[in-house]
Amino acid sequence: NTQFIPIAIDEIVFLGDIPEECYVYTQAKNLANANNEIAKFDARVVNKEGKVIVHIKGLTLRNLTSTKNIAVVKSDQVEDLLKERLSASIGLPPAQIESDVELEHYGINSVMIVDLNRVLGEIFGNLSKTLFFEYKNIKDLAQYFIANHQHVLNKILSVNNQVQATVRHEKKNDQDVFVYDTNEEDIAIIGVGGRYPQAQSLVEFWDNLKAGKDSITDMPKWRFDYDKFLLSTRWGGFIDDIDKFDPQFFNISPREAALIDPQERLFLEVAWETIENAGYNQESLRDRSIGVFVGALWQSYLTVAAEQTAIGNPQMPSGLLYNIPNRVSFFFDWSGPSLAIDTACSSSLSALHFACESVKRGECESALVGGVNLSFSASKYLWLANNNFLSSDGKCRSFGSDGDGYVPGEGVGAVYIKKLSAAIRDNDNILAVIKATSVNHGGKTNGYTVPNPNRQADLIMNSIDKSKVSIDRITYIEAHGTGTSLGDPIEISGINKAFSKYSDKHHRCAIGSVKSNIGHLEAAAGIAGLTKILLQMKYKKLVPSLHASNLNPNIDFEHSSLKVQTELSAWEKLDSGNCAMISSFGAGGSNAHVIVEEYRGNGIVNSAHSTDHFILPLSANDTERLQAYVKKILHFLEIYLDEEMSAKGYLNSASYLRDFTYTFQVARRQMNERLVIIAKNLGELKSKLNHYLDSPNTKLDGIHSGNIKDGQGILKLLSSDEQLTKVFDSWITNRSYAKIAEIWIGGITINWELLYASNECKRIEVPTYPFKKERFWIKEIAPMNNNNQPKLHPLLHQNTSDLFEQKYSSSFETNDLFLMKSKILPNIVSLELVNEAIKQATRKT
Repeated sequence: NTQFIPIAIDEIVFLGDIPEECYVYTQAKNLANANNEIAKFDARVVNKEGKVIVHIKGLTLRNLTSTKNIAVVKSDQVEDLLKERLSASIGLPPAQIESDVELEHYGINSVMIVDLNRVLGEIFGNLSKTLFFEYKNIKDLAQYFIANHQHVLNKILSVNNQVQATVRHEKKNDQDVFVYDTNEEDIAIIGVGGRYPQAQSLVEFWDNLKAGKDSITDMPKWRFDYDKFLLSTRWGGFIDDIDKFDPQFFNISPREAALIDPQERLFLEVAWETIENAGYNQESLRDRSIGVFVGALWQSYLTVAAEQTAIGNPQMPSGLLYNIPNRVSFFFDWSGPSLAIDTACSSSLSALHFACESVKRGECESALVGGVNLSFSASKYLWLANNNFLSSDGKCRSFGSDGDGYVPGEGVGAVYIKKLSAAIRDNDNILAVIKATSVNHGGKTNGYTVPNPNRQADLIMNSIDKSKVSIDRITYIEAHGTGTSLGDPIEISGINKAFSKYSDKHHRCAIGSVKSNIGHLEAAAGIAGLTKILLQMKYKKLVPSLHASNLNPNIDFEHSSLKVQTELSAWEKLDSGNCAMISSFGAGGSNAHVIVEEYRGNGIVNSAHSTDHFILPLSANDTERLQAYVKKILHFLEIYLDEEMSAKGYLNSASYLRDFTYTFQVARRQMNERLVIIAKNLGELKSKLNHYLDSPNTKLDGIHSGNIKDGQGILKLLSSDEQLTKVFDSWITNRSYAKIAEIWIGGITINWELLYASNECKRIEVPTYPFKKERFWIKEIAPMNNNNQPKLHPLLHQNTSDLFEQKYSSSFETNDLFLMKSKILPNIVSLELVNEAIKQATRKT
C-alpha cells in the first residue's frame, strides 16, 4: 500500500523519439518500501524493439505514506559534508579527496575505519560497523546516507526543495537491449592480451608467427641449475621478466608482491592489458557482474618455497591457484564467478567453455578468460622427463616425422567476452565470434595418458552441431598437435571421422599448431592457440606451422581433407565467412573444443577530413612511465600502423587517428602525470611525441604536460561550479583544444563525446599501459655445498643412515671427470660405489 511520487531527476537523456507504446526498465539504488522515505532509481525507457530511447538518472521518489516533509538533498552537498568530516582522519584537505576514488587509495586501514565510524556516528547516530566495507568511496557513501538518513541531512544542510534536472539531447541512438535470449547465443570476443616466448606484446607475437620463428631457447640459468639435476632436456619457450612486477599500479605493497605467485602477478597485468585492448578501463567496469575464468596447472612458486624451507630458509608465498582469478576479481571489483580451472593441457580452453556457458546463463554479463603457465622449478622438468613427455632435441614437431615428445612453453593470455548482441549494442570492437564450445572425457583407453580418437571425434561433432556451421566454412584448424608419434595420428583420425559425418567429399582445410613455434604451454595452450587464430583472422593470413617439412609417416594426409600449413599465405576469403576450430586434449583425458567465426560487421567510418585536429591525452603514475608510454606509442606508429590500418579497413590515416585518439580519451585510466598532444596529422603527432621525449620541459605549441596535483585545489573548485562546467563544455564543442588540454591536465573531467557530434567513433586496439618492471621474488639462499664437507671416499660421500636403514649418499656434478663425456654414471663407478659401501657398512669401530 506504499505510494511514491517523483520529486527529482538528476539527469535525463533523450536518444530518440518516444513512441505511443514503450516500456520502462529500472535499476533500484535503494529499494522502494514502506520504511524508506526516499527511493532513488535509474531508469531506461525502451521501445518495443528493445532500443533505449530515454536514460533517466537519479529518479528520486518520495514516500507519500510518510508524515515527514522531505526535502531533496543533492549528492554533491552530501559528498562535501563527508569529505569535510573525513578529512581529519584521512589526513588530507577536503579538496584533495575525490568522490569516485576508492578510500583504500588514501591509506584507509582498520584502525582508521573505527575512527571514521565514530566521527559519522556523532552526526547520524549508530552506524553499521561494516559501512566502510560495503561502500568504498565518497560517492557511494553519499547515496547511502541520502537513502537512509534523509531527515538528518535536512537538519544540517541548507536544502532547496526545487531540484532542476539536467536535460541533454543526443543524436546517437543507443542500441541497449534490456531483455536477452539466454539460450544458444553467439559469444563475441572483444579484447585479447598476452605475453608469449620472445614476444612481450601481441604485435611482436604476430611478427614471430609470420616469420615462422622458432622461439625455443635454452632455459635461463637463473630459473634453476639444470646441470645439477643431470637433465638431458633444458629447452623451453620462455617469456622475459617473469620475476618483474609493478605493485604500486595495483595498490600492492612490495612485501606482499614478493609473496604473490608470479603466475598471479603476470595474469593480473595481462588482464589489465586485455580490458584496455577491448576499449574499457577499470572505472567503466567497476562493480559489475563480470566473471573471471583462468586455466592454471603448476604451482612452482610453492615448490621453490618448499625447497628453501627445507634448507633452513622458511618461505610462505601465496601460490595456490584460486588466487589467480580471485586477485583479478578483487582488483577490478567484479562480482561474477571467479574460478581456476585445472584440466591439465586443456585448462584454458575448458575455462573458455565454462565462461561462455556462464555468460549465456546470465550468471555474469561478460567474462575475462585465459590461462597462465610458467616454468621455473626443477621438479616440473624432472617429473616430465621421468614420464617421457619431453622432446629429446628441443623441437616440437607437430605432425612432423621423428617427433618423440613436446617442449614446455611459458605464456600468459586472456580474452574478454560478452554476448554478441551486447557487443553490437555497445559498439565494441568485435575480434571474432565463438559459435560453439564443448568439453568431454576420453573415458577408458589402453593407458591413462592415451587419447581416444572416438571421443575426440564426438567432441568435434558436438561443437559442429551446436554451432550450426557448414563444414565447408571450417577452413583452418588449430590442432592440439604436441608432436608425438602416437598423439598426432590419433588427433587426425578423430578429425577425419568427425568431418566424414557431414560430407562425403574432401574439402581442403589447413591445419597447424602454435606449439611448433613456442612449445606446449600446457594450461595456457588453448588460449595461445585461440590468440593465434584471432591474429590470423585480423590480418587475413595463415602462418606456417614449423618442423613438418617431413610429415609423420603414421598419418595419411594424402587421403585426408587436411593439409599442414607450412608457409605464410593469404587466408582465402569466403562469402559466408571463414571459421576455425581449436582443440585441447588434457593428459588425463579431459578434452575441450571451440569453433570460432570471423566477424565482418565492424564498419569503419572513413569520414575524418584532413583539416581535423586530433587531441591525444596520455597519463601515467609518474614521469618515467609516461615517457615509456610515449616510446611505446611511437614504436607502434612507426612499425605497425600501416598493417593495423589495412587489417581494419581504414582508407586514410585521418580516420584511423580519429579512432586512435578517441580510444585514449574514453578508455584509459586517468592518472596523475599527464600529457596532451594536439596535432593536425600523423606526421605532426609523431614529431610532437618525439619532441616531448627529447625536451620534456620545453614548451611548444600543441604540447601540454603537467601533474594533476599542481593547482588541483582551484581546479576542483572550478569543476564544482555548474556555470563553469557549461563553459568547459562549450570549449569542447568549439574545439578550443589548448584550453581543453590545460583543464584536463589540471584534473577536470572532460566529456570527450562532445568532440564527435557528427562522427561515429570506435574504440580500437591501441598500445596498452607500460608497467614498471621491478624484481620481486622470495628470498633465496644457496644450499650448503657438499664439496666443503669431508667425504668418506672420493666416490662415496656421506653416511646418511637412520634408525631404520643403513645407507650412503653421493652427489656428483657434471664437471666430475667420469661424467664429462656422458651424463650416465659408468658401470665401473657404480661397482666401486657398492664395494666401498660394503666396506664402510662392515667396518669394525
